[in-house]
Amino acid sequence: GGEPIVLCEGCGGPATWSPDGSEIIFGDRTGSLWRVPAAGGEPAILKRPETGELGFSRPAYLPDGRAVLVEIRSRSEPASSYAIGLLDLETLEVHTLIRPGTNPVFAKSGHLVFARGDALYAVAFDPGRREMSGQPTLVLEGVSESIGNAQSSFSDTGTLAFVERSEPSLTAENLALVWVDRQGTPIPLSERRDAFWRPRLSPDGTRVAVGVAGRIEIYDIETETWQLLSASGWSHSPVWTPDGERIVFGERSGPLWFDRTYSIAADFSGPAEQLFDHRYPTCPRSFSPAGQLVLQEAHPAEQENILLMSAGGDRPLEYLVRGDSDEGE
Repeated sequence: GGEPIVLCEGCGGPATWSPDGSEIIFGDRTGSLWRVPAAGGEPAILKRPETGELGFSRPAYLPDGRAVLVEIRSRSEPASSYAIGLLDLETLEVHTLIRPGTNPVFAKSGHLVFARGDALYAVAFDPGRREMSGQPTLVLEGVSESIGNAQSSFSDTGTLAFVERSEPSLTAENLALVWVDRQGTPIPLSERRDAFWRPRLSPDGTRVAVGVAGRIEIYDIETETWQLLSASGWSHSPVWTPDGERIVFGERSGPLWFDRTYSIAADFSGPAEQLFDHRYPTCPRSFSPAGQLVLQEAHPAEQENILLMSAGGDRPLEYLVRGDSDEGE
């Protein structure tokens, strides 16, 4: 009951309470882990990803409060290859326990429970020795899952709550780029399958820019080749400029996973450039016929608003739609 309490501004992501209730450890979208007092306060960095790693997610405390289970994600691997590790809170060393696996949690029955796709598995685990024994056993199938995120949770008394899968789950391996004809028939554009997000066709219809697990890649339809355009931070939501010479995209970076808007040459001739500074996160959505860039703003009090940037970028951003409702997309 009562009003919600703000624990820390700009914090978000999967979290876990310490056994004594004194603090919360949470992950952000950069793959870092943070800790914050349960009563609220300034978050402190706990563990950053190592070079080449996408990072850590979904921490889950062990009963002694001295270690947490974590999901280890790699930028170069699909969700089906994520690993489960153990982070020692004293040494901050991470030890891999099992692969593949996501959504780790310790059940009081003495088991490490984790997900593989839309199925949950359990394996005997000694939290004192921090060791597993035996082989994982299938517990449940048909859990709703999307790109490594199984919709399930355990209570302290051992009750399992989960969302039942109602349709084929989305995984990083089964998303495809397709044409759809006037009759609604999908026609594969490429044989490749990956974690594609927000594809955009170039103005001349010869190339596709698409987000792929934090990268922007360009697919040349005629030559059937892929090229990496941007991979700094977490790049997403590409939009072609009307002349097709540049691509504007969003990039999430920093400890609070802040969205900023960048522009980069579509011919791979130069680095990305930030277009402007704005108080709140923004990402591009489209260009108007007059050449204005249409942006989505994530406002902490007003949800999503829609902004316009002038064609030459020579005027301040202006609101096209602003209100208490969510006007995103």
